[in-house]
Amino acid sequence: MYTYRAKLFRVVDADTIIFDVDLGFRQWIHGWPFRISGISARELGDEGGPEARAYLVTLLAQFGERPCVIQSVRAPDQAGDQFPMSFGRYVANVFLPDGQDLAEYLIANGWAVRWDGRSKPVPLPPWPRPVVV
Repeated sequence: MYTYRAKLFRVVDADTIIFDVDLGFRQWIHGWPFRISGISARELGDEGGPEARAYLVTLLAQFGERPCVIQSVRAPDQAGDQFPMSFGRYVANVFLPDGQDLAEYLIANGWAVRWDGRSKPVPLPPWPRPVVV
């Protein structure tokens, strides 16, 4: 597991973010996709998917240029081997600039549900989203 500072490049959907990642020693990797570990959110083609993406864009915009922290995750596949990617995306824990775990935040606000990354069918959060108070 590795920890990096990362600046938002683009939000793909509510569980995939593209970051510019500070590797240290003035080395960066630009435009790299990450899947948020431990959750499932609606895809853009799903009902509620565009709204979920818009919510995440708005949430991250509140922090301006402040970097997030990402922590790589190595999840076991069904054969027990380790793999760091999911459909061409690295799997990572993402922490907002204020220290909050982004996955937990999205779950608490009804935009995502817990998912182990392997079980089928992939769960989706309810839509329309329940009002969270």
